[in-house]
Amino acid sequence: MTRRELVKAAIQHKNTPRVPYCIQLTKEAWEAVKPLAGDKDVEGFLDNDVATVGPPWWWWHDLASDWGGMDAPTSPAKVRATAITPISSTASRGCETKATSTSSC
Repeated sequence: MTRRELVKAAIQHKNTPRVPYCIQLTKEAWEAVKPLAGDKDVEGFLDNDVATVGPPWWWWHDLASDWGGMDAPTSPAKVRATAITPISSTASRGCETKATSTSSC
C-alpha cells in the first residue's frame, strides 16, 4: 500500500496496516531528537505520510475593515504570493510542493 493509498483509506475509515502520520517538531524538540537522526534532516528523519499544508491566510496582509467581522467580506484580499518548490524528502513520495518564500502581489 502506498502512502497515498494509506492516507486515503484512513480518511475513508477503512482498516489500514498502520496509522498514517504527520509529526511536526518545534526547534527545541528537533534539537532533542537530533542525535537519533544521524545524518538525516528533520523531514527525512520523521518520514511523514502527509506533507504539512499551511492555511493561506498566513500570507494575507493589509486587509480592509470588512475582513474583521462575521459576515463575508466584500473587498478583495491582499495576499503575498509564495514561490513553490519541491520538498526534497516528500517529492519522491508524490507530494507536490511547499511554499518557501514570499513576494508582494
